[in-house]
Amino acid sequence: MVTQVKGKLPVQLFDILSPGQKLQIPAGSEVVLSFLEGGGRYRCAGPATLQMDKRGPKALQGQVVAISGPKNPQVAVAGNFNWDRMAAVKRDDLQWLIDPCLRQGEVELTWSAPDDLTEVEIVVEKLPDFERVFKGVCPAKGPLPLKLQPGCQYALQLRGFSPRRTVEAAEHKLSVLSTKEATQLQEWEKSARAQKEPAALVELCSWLLQAGLRSQARSLAQELLALYPEQSRLQQLVDRK
Repeated sequence: MVTQVKGKLPVQLFDILSPGQKLQIPAGSEVVLSFLEGGGRYRCAGPATLQMDKRGPKALQGQVVAISGPKNPQVAVAGNFNWDRMAAVKRDDLQWLIDPCLRQGEVELTWSAPDDLTEVEIVVEKLPDFERVFKGVCPAKGPLPLKLQPGCQYALQLRGFSPRRTVEAAEHKLSVLSTKEATQLQEWEKSARAQKEPAALVELCSWLLQAGLRSQARSLAQELLALYPEQSRLQQLVDRK
């Protein structure tokens, strides 16, 4: 994954390069690549030509320098990262306004609804057995405070009503980090901010997206925009609501 850029490059942050793929780096430009498996981090300044390998980038021209990049293997970014899928937010007439993942179980479920709806029916079930956690009718604008269990997944259903129509249910899957995962993430955040490499924060941002912690990824992307104001993907992430 491209996690740090300087100058004019044919790649941008969060790009995934495949084994065998070549990358030309012009003079005056620089790139840092983070390997999704193992956590290796490599810097190369142009002019240079790199070829990707499973063990690390190979310099066909120029020089590649390995730099420290400690990562917790328990929360490493998976190799199937897809920016469009991870960053996208589905827009419907009736929709949930909550991340797919939470750090802790204390939550206020929120949603958006058309102005003509007067109330919504909410069903919350714990997976995989669909154990009923909550079922009730709430005001159309919410929110609904709930206490969910760490390390569990939930299915949320939302149906809206008005005097003239019923809006079909919007479904949402929600997971809560386990206590161990939340602790590991807290330690990773502390480590990423202590490092002098912006690549560490990009790695963290990509994992937050993949884990479903989108609100925190957007907050971190806002910070990264100060370092990379020309990066369209960061701006795209910040602008999504």
